[in-house]
Amino acid sequence: MIRTAVTRAVVWTTIRYWHCCAVLGCALLATSCASYKVPTSSFTRQYTGENAAHYAALEQRAARHPLYEVIPRHRSQLRWYDAPHWLLWGLWGNDDNGIFGESQRVPYSTNIHTGTCALWATRNPLHNFSFYVIGSAHWKRHYNAVVFSASREGVRAFARGKETVFDSDNAFKIAFNDFKPFVSLQFAHFKNRRFQFYAGWRQRGNLGFKLRPWAKVRKQRPVAQAPPCPTP
Repeated sequence: MIRTAVTRAVVWTTIRYWHCCAVLGCALLATSCASYKVPTSSFTRQYTGENAAHYAALEQRAARHPLYEVIPRHRSQLRWYDAPHWLLWGLWGNDDNGIFGESQRVPYSTNIHTGTCALWATRNPLHNFSFYVIGSAHWKRHYNAVVFSASREGVRAFARGKETVFDSDNAFKIAFNDFKPFVSLQFAHFKNRRFQFYAGWRQRGNLGFKLRPWAKVRKQRPVAQAPPCPTP
């Protein structure tokens, strides 16, 4: 256990080091970048709930971080000729959740620093590239077509596809999402464990890959039903 913890710490330290070196190196390229059309602070979300004030303050703090001077928060900030910013946006940017994961429903971390950026980029590598450069997640309408699908609902071929990764608990599918190929396979094999695999462009249009031979099934919570009304 101690050796595993030490190895994990060394790996994460190495990842952070090289990520910092890469960002600082690209910062030299970005010295001639054009100014943003829209300030980074304009992309903060509106939160509700008991933690709304805390999450909003965290996102505002992230928007003021110097890394956002190098890596754009959103593609709408960029001018068409701003090649250095476009490059950094495609490699490290995250239009949906921010480079620190601060714009998630629950922020990825309350620590806004380069290390958090490195960990988030490691967990979600090339987000903008897979979603918006070679992907079509920005399309207003998506097209899903099944070439072949076998699930508990039966066998289908050359039909309209579902907007899901797996058609059922035990299913195999070959499809085209936004005219790009996609393959998925899922089946139960031991108690509440499943084999899960997919590769290609998902139903939203983003490129993705997943292989989990021992995925745990999440138990669904029973829906509470209202008591019957008393008979008069």
